[in-house]
Amino acid sequence: MVEHILRHASEGFLVADIHTLEILEANEALCRMLDSSREALVGSHPNRWLDPRDRETFRHEVQKRWNGANRYHELRFVRGDGQPVPVLANGTTCLDEQGAPSLSVVFITDLSRLKQSEHSVDQLTEILEAFPGLVGRCDGNLHFLYHNRYAKELLGSDLSPHVTVRGIHPDWAGQLMQDEAFPAAAREGYWVGETALLDKRGQEVPFLVTVVAHYDAPGNVERFSLVGIDLSTQKTTEERLRQYAQQLQSVSRLISMEGLTSLLTHQLNQPLAALNNYAAAGNQLLSQRSLDSTRFADLLDRITEEAQKASEVLV
Repeated sequence: MVEHILRHASEGFLVADIHTLEILEANEALCRMLDSSREALVGSHPNRWLDPRDRETFRHEVQKRWNGANRYHELRFVRGDGQPVPVLANGTTCLDEQGAPSLSVVFITDLSRLKQSEHSVDQLTEILEAFPGLVGRCDGNLHFLYHNRYAKELLGSDLSPHVTVRGIHPDWAGQLMQDEAFPAAAREGYWVGETALLDKRGQEVPFLVTVVAHYDAPGNVERFSLVGIDLSTQKTTEERLRQYAQQLQSVSRLISMEGLTSLLTHQLNQPLAALNNYAAAGNQLLSQRSLDSTRFADLLDRITEEAQKASEVLV
């Protein structure tokens, strides 16, 4: 019964001679782990499938097992296809009838998925730490569980679990987060809006914040995630664009006035020049001894006509 359970267990299992370390028994899980057959494993030495970097550690661990104590340690195996397999070995020593160490019994757990998950977590943490904005997590009571490097540098302190999210906001923003943001995220799953944080100098920094709620199995809010984008540069840029727009409007008005002035000058030059010529001709007629009233009346009509043209330009 026990032999059947050990042979078909999902965890690797082997029995080795404590003196020679020759493998005496190996179950199917260990064979799959090493991509090998039981026939190939039984009678072999562990150095055959141990990573060379771990052989010295393995030898020391075997020596420590001579006192009969259980030993937990991580090792790296090498599969038949050359792929590494990280494992956790839990070994103990069995004694013979005289009480001397005889067999080494080892349960072996494949850590590949765990190591892969840890690697993925490490990569994700690196991304979060490098993110140029605030990333944080807090529990249902709004106490911090995690905050990235950007948040630490901005706020100037290592936020402990005793610091609540509201404590890093100015009064109005803290009230907004507590009364609107988190309740809305708890109901809808997320909330997006503008708020502010107090930096290490006590100055308000505008942020676009996304709050995401995470729920436990019964559906209660277990924690919140926060992502904040610093809007300082955007706000500064918007203010500059507003100032540029005002300046552009002023310049446009000046350009429009200058263009209008140029157009008026062009339109008025002709009738004014004609008025000047007609006035000079009238003076010549007046200087003559015999005044030709017909020609003088014609000059006055022409002066009136040109004055009317100038008036129409200004209307």
